[in-house]
Amino acid sequence: MSNMKSLAAVLLTVAVCLMGSSLWASEAVEIDQESTAQHEGSEDAGEHESGPFKRHRIAFLTGNTIVPSGGENEDRIGTVVVPTIAIDYEYWFSRKLAIGWYNDFTLSTFVVETNREPEEDNGAHSDSSEGGTEVVEREPTFLTALVVIWEPVPRLAVYTGGGREFEPSEDFWVWKIGLEYSFPLPKDWDIAIGGAYDYKEVYDSFGVGISFGKRFGNSR
Repeated sequence: MSNMKSLAAVLLTVAVCLMGSSLWASEAVEIDQESTAQHEGSEDAGEHESGPFKRHRIAFLTGNTIVPSGGENEDRIGTVVVPTIAIDYEYWFSRKLAIGWYNDFTLSTFVVETNREPEEDNGAHSDSSEGGTEVVEREPTFLTALVVIWEPVPRLAVYTGGGREFEPSEDFWVWKIGLEYSFPLPKDWDIAIGGAYDYKEVYDSFGVGISFGKRFGNSR
């Protein structure tokens, strides 16, 4: 758990540094860009499609992870909703294609009924359900994934990629797929809503949330 907290602190420090540098860079070029941007006025959609774009985006997300086969304890297996935060970074090659590094942190402990047999030696925090499958306890987890992002129409992004979920007793490989719709704000900020499906080795989960993002770095 201490390693997860340390990693979270490092990610947050990097994010804050990137945000600070991006704000400084935005102020440095604001005067040069102001005269060319005036004719666009409030045409945010036109700017997104034809104006200069920023290659980098960093975002902070708050939301929930929904585990259909989970619960607060092994006696109450059903669906559990786990508070979640995330720190995401994206690099855009063009207006339609990018890669992303997504990092999700669940904030509470839950149990989940897996799809494997209980006789396997799969960690200390395990039990069996009435149906004969294994039930494992998941302390707050850290999920990190590299994804490919495609924006087929302005502001609507779909993504998919793989990664790993880390937890003190056992780690799982993950495949992630999701979509996000963003609303532009002044000064290259945006607010976005989205959802994702995470296919894990022994159980699945869904994520929903709202994020606040900042774009920086002019295209070359």
